[in-house]
Amino acid sequence: MIPWKYLVPVACLFLPTRAARAGEQAGEINAKERAAKTACLAGDYVKGVAILSELYVGTNDSAFIYNQGRCFEQNHRYEDAVSRFREYLRVSKKMSKADKADAQKHISDCQDLLAKQGASSPAHEGAKTENLDSNTAKERAAKKACLTGNADAGVALLADIYVDTNNANNIFNQGRCLEQVGRCEDAIIRFREYLRKTKDAGTVSDGRAERHIADCEEILKKAKAGEGPSPSADTSKPGRGSAASTALATATEVQDQNSAGHGVGASRVEIGVQASLPETTPGRGLRIGGVVTFAVGVAGVAAGVGFALEANHLADQLEAKPPRYQPGTESTQSSYATASMIGYAAGAACVAGGALLYYLGWRKGHETSATIEPMVSARAAGARVQVSF
Repeated sequence: MIPWKYLVPVACLFLPTRAARAGEQAGEINAKERAAKTACLAGDYVKGVAILSELYVGTNDSAFIYNQGRCFEQNHRYEDAVSRFREYLRVSKKMSKADKADAQKHISDCQDLLAKQGASSPAHEGAKTENLDSNTAKERAAKKACLTGNADAGVALLADIYVDTNNANNIFNQGRCLEQVGRCEDAIIRFREYLRKTKDAGTVSDGRAERHIADCEEILKKAKAGEGPSPSADTSKPGRGSAASTALATATEVQDQNSAGHGVGASRVEIGVQASLPETTPGRGLRIGGVVTFAVGVAGVAAGVGFALEANHLADQLEAKPPRYQPGTESTQSSYATASMIGYAAGAACVAGGALLYYLGWRKGHETSATIEPMVSARAAGARVQVSF
């Protein structure tokens, strides 16, 4: 049988692995939650609900079923939302009265909205379809105006569409339209307005607006220093092949099919600046595990020092009274000495393991950095991948 004092260092060696694994799992769940929230807010409820399904299967947390209902509700899929809220009430084993009342209220709200949709007249449905067609025509006209250098007309059309839809993608596209004709100062204003709108809506920016702002500021800086052409020197023709020449390519139209029996009209989803992949920090779990293990090791060394000081104190007492036999004191002194050695050994092992884990996490985070940016146009779809070492 292995003495217990030898099991402490061994157990300490397993601690970094468990801590690192827990950190990695927590980071993965957080990344998926952000991706689901972004998809639902961007109108891609199919993707958002699918990610939440994976999270529920992996964690068995009924909160993800509730969030599926909210995703459907946000995108006017009220019948599907009612189904998910009822499933949430069914599978939740431990639910407070407040949570139950909240889910029942969402069910009631969705049923009321379904009733209103069923009572809507054909004339109202026709008006919605006409408005959709009108915005589609305006969007195409805005693309053409921007790509032919008529930025004022393009920006005005995009403003009309934004008023009708309240979709911040149109503000982003205004900035791209102004950027392509060299009006960088005006473009920066629109990009910053887009960032304010997305922040108010609780949407995480994918970084493209920030990059365009930086590009425009760099162009203005060079123009002031005389190192390049004036940013508004040529506004008649957009630069072929430039990033600005694809200003409105990401604002494609996607029209959902009418759901049979749902009574929910066709909804329009624009794919653009919201379609982004969540960013995670590689090696974060390893670094967290390393810090925790290092702290445990420091505590172990400190405990060893404390036991060693107490053992030395008792040894001094025994030497001060040598003629007198003190078996209890000698036994206690021996136990303190043994505990001191164990504390030193376990603490040193944890300090070394923690330092190693933190180094591996730091190295993993600096090995490779990849950026994936979806690119969607009216005729094709794809993605641009940029990897740096």
